[in-house]
Amino acid sequence: MTASPRRLVVLDVETADAQHSQICAIALVQIEDGRIAGEWSSLVCPPDPPAERNTAVHGLAWKDLHDQPSLPAVWPVVLGLLEGAEALVAHYATFDKGALERACLREGLAPLTLPWHCTVALARQAWPSLPDAKLPTLARHLKVELKHHDALSDAKAAARIYLEATRLLARPGAAPVRPPSPVVGEERVGSEGKHSWTWRLERDRADLALDGKRLLALSSAPGGARSVVVYDASGGAVASVSVSGPALGRLDALLLESLRAAVSVAKASHRVELSAEAWKKIAEGRPGAERRAA
Repeated sequence: MTASPRRLVVLDVETADAQHSQICAIALVQIEDGRIAGEWSSLVCPPDPPAERNTAVHGLAWKDLHDQPSLPAVWPVVLGLLEGAEALVAHYATFDKGALERACLREGLAPLTLPWHCTVALARQAWPSLPDAKLPTLARHLKVELKHHDALSDAKAAARIYLEATRLLARPGAAPVRPPSPVVGEERVGSEGKHSWTWRLERDRADLALDGKRLLALSSAPGGARSVVVYDASGGAVASVSVSGPALGRLDALLLESLRAAVSVAKASHRVELSAEAWKKIAEGRPGAERRAA
């Protein structure tokens, strides 16, 4: 088994907007030498009042947040708690990592550079018989108290999952643990009717496929930008767009829009591609992104 880092910090954030670029709550739980050593959390005043959809998830409204410290105000505390840590841990770490990166870009803060580990992948190895690796499912299995979407409660539950899973997988005869990382080898799958999609993350690259056919490829580009290549049903590249600056905050929405378009078109049994111009409109937040039938 790969040796676990001696000092980790489990992190959870809640967000206030559809693009998950505004943090409204953050929590950190420190793990040292296989035990929980400390915890901290804070509500955060986002740049804008939270969207109703986000409030429906975590219960945090503007009245709860308007007089709380901003992300730049709490950032020195976060950095202090991360001092000496070898890695960050989160449940569905791609979400927390992406939300923090977008929030840091928006607020003019340097993003975190520590490697991230994901407890979802670890839990799937430790308890393969469970129906899923969702946080409430794992909390019930481990008899961990959970107030889901409360940042500190989620972080504490993820810390327990990490500790219990690594202990279980360290036992003699346990299956070897793949090096946990949300950036390398993380895979999500889903379905819409009879159509299935796969979202696979590799180092500095991500691929989105519908019904086994590649739809999008996302990769790093110079200057912190992201390069997005769109493919048609035959596998040919039909558009290439560079997304940078404020548009990065809309990247998740942009990808989701493309997935929805592809699923909608597949249901209608004909092919539609997002043109390069339509992609640019989506990335820039402009209305009227047209879909091109083929």
